[in-house]
Amino acid sequence: MQMRRGVALLVATVSVVAVACGSSSPAAAVSTPAASTIPTPPAASPTPVVESAAPLRVVALDLTANPADHVGACPIEITFSAHISVTGAGTVSYKWISSDGDASDVKTLTFTGPGSRNISSTWTVNRDTVPTHAGWSSIDIISPASAAASSSPSAQAAFVFTCDADDDIEAIGFGIGGSDADCSIAKILRTFAPTDPVRVVANYWPSLAAGTKVTFQLSRDDVPVDGYPLTITLHETSKCVRGTVSPGVLPPGHYRLDVIPDNARAVSGEFDTK
Repeated sequence: MQMRRGVALLVATVSVVAVACGSSSPAAAVSTPAASTIPTPPAASPTPVVESAAPLRVVALDLTANPADHVGACPIEITFSAHISVTGAGTVSYKWISSDGDASDVKTLTFTGPGSRNISSTWTVNRDTVPTHAGWSSIDIISPASAAASSSPSAQAAFVFTCDADDDIEAIGFGIGGSDADCSIAKILRTFAPTDPVRVVANYWPSLAAGTKVTFQLSRDDVPVDGYPLTITLHETSKCVRGTVSPGVLPPGHYRLDVIPDNARAVSGEFDTK
């Protein structure tokens, strides 16, 4: 049916012009309907792009203590300086926490957009207020929470100090045998056989409090030894930290052991195996 309608249309649109006999015959004039023009629809208006404000997140948090290691007159004022960077506008809530258990009221910082702000806090210390001569302060972000973890970001800065009149003791020794009851070493040595059970005793006065975390770092010829650093927690107040450096074989070399309590000064010692 479609083809038939097409032929009828073609016949209807052709006309032949007759001319008199003997005259030249011009070519038949064929008229065709003008091609229909399909109107072009108007171009669609671009959809406006609405830029949403960047969410407020803390992307950088740094904290330093000044001085971090003081030797001299006391009391000494420690200044803790924090640098906070955010991605958007809003309010950041935070508080300061110190190693002595003190915590500040919640404080706030208002940001009008992405950027950084500096804040600071001070702590005056001496041997009476901080008997271990070491401590730390941290800044904890309460809100907004970190987008990368369930916990809020925080930063910590540690300090140690020695007063001119100090009579406290930190000492470290190595040997074989001894007693945990009196923090003793049966045979004090500086050089060991590779298979010797090297014992270490680090003495402290004032004593280290229960709950103190102590980290041990052992290196051989300036290369960390497998299994270190190692951290323990003291379950009771103690005047010493002791134990066996290695129950197995220590290859020949020069060793350094650092004993680092989280609330007292670190002590270090060296020994050799041959």
